[in-house]
Amino acid sequence: MNLRRLYRLHSVYTLISIAALGWASIAQATDFTPSGGRPYSAAARLSVGSDFVMTSGGIAQPQDPRRSADDPARYGDTYLQARSALQGHAQTLAALGLGPEDVVYARAYLVADGAKGGDFDWSGWDRAFTEFFALDDGTQHRPTRTTLGISRLGRPELLIEIELLAAYPDGKGATATRALNPLLSPLTRPGSRIAQAVSVNGNAPLYFTSGMLADPANPEAPVSDSAHMGPMSAQARSALQKLDGNLRAQGLTFRDVYFLRAMLAPDLREDGAVDFAAWNAAYDEFFNNAENPHRPARTTMAAPGFNSSNRIIEIEAYAAYPDARGAHAHAVSTGANPNLLAHGDPKSFLADSMSVARHASLTLVSGSIAKAGVPREAGMEAQARSALETLGERLASQGLGFEDVVQLRAYLDVGDDFPGQFQAWNRAYGAFFNNEANPHRPVRTALPVVALPGQALIEIEATAVAPR
Repeated sequence: MNLRRLYRLHSVYTLISIAALGWASIAQATDFTPSGGRPYSAAARLSVGSDFVMTSGGIAQPQDPRRSADDPARYGDTYLQARSALQGHAQTLAALGLGPEDVVYARAYLVADGAKGGDFDWSGWDRAFTEFFALDDGTQHRPTRTTLGISRLGRPELLIEIELLAAYPDGKGATATRALNPLLSPLTRPGSRIAQAVSVNGNAPLYFTSGMLADPANPEAPVSDSAHMGPMSAQARSALQKLDGNLRAQGLTFRDVYFLRAMLAPDLREDGAVDFAAWNAAYDEFFNNAENPHRPARTTMAAPGFNSSNRIIEIEAYAAYPDARGAHAHAVSTGANPNLLAHGDPKSFLADSMSVARHASLTLVSGSIAKAGVPREAGMEAQARSALETLGERLASQGLGFEDVVQLRAYLDVGDDFPGQFQAWNRAYGAFFNNEANPHRPVRTALPVVALPGQALIEIEATAVAPR
């Protein structure tokens, strides 16, 4: 029995008959670019005004709970864990009146499988992904996708975490419990510090931030000294305080955040440990408390990150303006795309945040790697330029250009040369953004990772907005 049928048998929370939802229905909410032989599509566009859902990162349930926590068979391999995580997502989607065929984007974080020689099981993930999105009529639903290899997840036995974005096929979602922001509808479990998923009203103007790093805890201490940046508790609090200030500068608060992504790094001062507990404690100071009971959807994972400079956490936020008008109600865009407003230091090579106008159409572009003719041996800059060229082609397929990008996320396999590889990436970035031909500066996150599919040095994904 494939996962699609398993989902139908067990999703007792279904609010809309899945049998009534087919390719024709999803086409009302999204426009998928043909995907060729890939199990995913190159790009997908949400229709103007479509409600959508962002889920938290989904993880596996134990395959055999009788086994001990350190037994690899307790949770199974990447394929089994991906199946389990996707089954959990199917239940979450069903509770919101959605199904797998309504998924627009899937992002997967893989950890190397020690039981398989420490390799990343890309094919196991592909297999689970393909099974989950198989339709009963024999066709295949192909959402857009990004896949990357990271250091670890919240528990050491986990091999994959998956987050999804789905769109309502008729444009409007089912009524759910409203958050403090009237344009957000979270789906939550009692006792959980985060939401399973948050529905976002299609009338909501959106807000995206770049990845936020902490300020030094002790600026007087040498950069090489552990006291300079401080431990995870101080860095997580600092990054969240900066995000809070960033949001408030645009009339937003943490009550308006529908998704939060935290990227933790091993602390080289603590034998490479990743302090998930300190991150959660800092999070609890800003969310899910008496002052702010709001719980956004969230993903937390660990990657090599910026720990070469003792920075061990980076956080980015997605928010919705609660008044259905947003920043464009009192400002006019000076860029090529009138639906985008960039915020931050105008001298910076990227925006620290970006406001998207109400009724703007979002396009999500799958993670792009270098073309086959640009091998790993060509180096980071050559691969980054090639990946950006592919990204440009995918944008063009939707009638968009680099000036329409609101968010750019780059994943880099930097190896032991963090400074050199990042400089190469920035040179490639500068050839496409923040230059005379295209002065546009998107929101940007660049994250060092452990590995990428196809042994690529870099993978780049984007969210773009149609100018009208």
